[in-house]
Amino acid sequence: MSALPTPVDSGASNGAVSPSTASAAEPQYPDCSNWSSILRDLRKVNAPLDCAHKAGIPVPGENKAGPRLLYGCRPAASMDELLHALPPRHLTNRMVSYYFNGLDLSSAIIHGPEFLKEYDNFWKSPENIAPLWLALLYGMLCTAIQFQKANPESSVLPGEDLDMSLNIYRDKLCQCLMFGKYTQGGPYAIPALIHYIVIELFDKKDADDGTWLVMGLVVNIARRMRYHRDPDLIGNLSPYESEMRRRLWRSLLVIDSALSESVGAERLIREFDAVREPRNLLDTDFDASTTVLPPPRPDTEPTPMLYCVAKGKSLTVFGMVTDLVSKQPCDYANVLKYDSMISESLAKMPSCYKWRPLEQSITDSPQVICRRMYLEIVYLKARIVLHLKFTMPQKDQDRYAFSRKTLFESVCKLLEFHHICDEETQPSGQLYAARWRYLTAVHQNFLLASIAACFYLEHNKATMDKDDLELFKRLCRRSQGIWIRTSRSSTEAAKASEALRVSLDETDETNTNLESSTQPELPMPLDTPTDIWDYQCLPSYFGSFDLPFSYSNLFDGLAVPPVGPEPADNLLVMPLAGQAEIFTAPTNWSSVDHRCAQ
Repeated sequence: MSALPTPVDSGASNGAVSPSTASAAEPQYPDCSNWSSILRDLRKVNAPLDCAHKAGIPVPGENKAGPRLLYGCRPAASMDELLHALPPRHLTNRMVSYYFNGLDLSSAIIHGPEFLKEYDNFWKSPENIAPLWLALLYGMLCTAIQFQKANPESSVLPGEDLDMSLNIYRDKLCQCLMFGKYTQGGPYAIPALIHYIVIELFDKKDADDGTWLVMGLVVNIARRMRYHRDPDLIGNLSPYESEMRRRLWRSLLVIDSALSESVGAERLIREFDAVREPRNLLDTDFDASTTVLPPPRPDTEPTPMLYCVAKGKSLTVFGMVTDLVSKQPCDYANVLKYDSMISESLAKMPSCYKWRPLEQSITDSPQVICRRMYLEIVYLKARIVLHLKFTMPQKDQDRYAFSRKTLFESVCKLLEFHHICDEETQPSGQLYAARWRYLTAVHQNFLLASIAACFYLEHNKATMDKDDLELFKRLCRRSQGIWIRTSRSSTEAAKASEALRVSLDETDETNTNLESSTQPELPMPLDTPTDIWDYQCLPSYFGSFDLPFSYSNLFDGLAVPPVGPEPADNLLVMPLAGQAEIFTAPTNWSSVDHRCAQ
């Protein structure tokens, strides 16, 4: 898939400088609305990012299969053709059961008891079913298969049939959507389309801009169906219909926030408060015959909907933070105000979903632990985004000491979560049973931690306390080892491991020079001429966008000197026999791209 054109940065020419007015002795701050520019401007790096294309280096995002719904698939000739691909009922029953026990968002998308009534009627007279309902069923089968692929010990279908069945059912899902004219809406259009988005997300190891484009289509269809308006304002809707519409809109908000962030695009949904949040209810608390909704359950009950609501609130706070730091200039008083807002939102989080150490969670299910972890990660991420650009060296260092302290602590905690996830999702780990539910959701957040660590070291390594620096390096090296291990299946992981290696090597070299020098060396100012560095030409990776908050694009333009070969770090995971080349950190990007393209 070819890269989309990069829009011109509207704030690049406004001359705004933040947090204070720049002078000849004070560095200008990069435009924080464009994450790629942050590292490009670290040392006035202007190396062209298209050199990878000129050198023939494969760039992720090219020549990869895009979403079927976006690029088209063969239309179905009839409903009989669509029904023919369904597995026998006993297998379908198992897969539907597996689905309801696997997807966190299932309650927010489908009302279980009502679906089972429709499901039973379907088998009695399949010829009378609506195409979009059948699309929903195929979406559930695809999702169940993806869970089984990640959790093979509890597989319903034989392992060799999973990939083939997934491709068949995904094609049928798209055909059902087209056959049912999904762009015109309908009772099952949005639930079926949400399933399609989730399927594409689970199928991609790295961020995919094609799926984000499909998400834009889904959001616009939902808006045309007035999902962005509270049901009470629409009228003529039953309590059941109103509550399910609120659940579906909240699901779209959650998916949009995560997906837009992963590809570096602005959120598609801005109406945070236009629709009231759904109630904390189980599916058994109401149905289509309900005339008055019951009161919500207390926040002490960790229900799926309580988690969905809490996730929506955390992502709303994160969205407000990204909106703030996108502005030029960004007033530091507002930064402190938003930091307090993050603390207040954390304090109001339901107690059952507040993070607690694993040793205090031995009686809790892996699912609940992972939910707590995800919510904590969102707030850590918000603080990193909020304070990142205020950690750069400047005249009034004391004024921004709080930002440096907050960023340091947040990055350390997020890296620690990276290590917990890696360790506890291994066989016999405390989170092993739930590993396949959350790895996709948190992957981008750990990339951000690695990116922020590189940024922080770039500007603060010469002034950090020795113990803090050693802790930071130790956490970074452990994350580097994790990225190296996962780089066999993820290009983003390969790039993250290399960026951390370069950053850590440069830090070690700086420390050596400091110890041997009689005069302390200050951090290199941002206006240092670039000709004193021998820069590598870095490819443009992590997707095709150059838009706000592309965490993965943060590495683009990172100022790194070429580094010669060195032995593998003894803190990293030991390579398997015959695979040392895969696990050893490479010394140039060409080898990384070549491996990832294989």
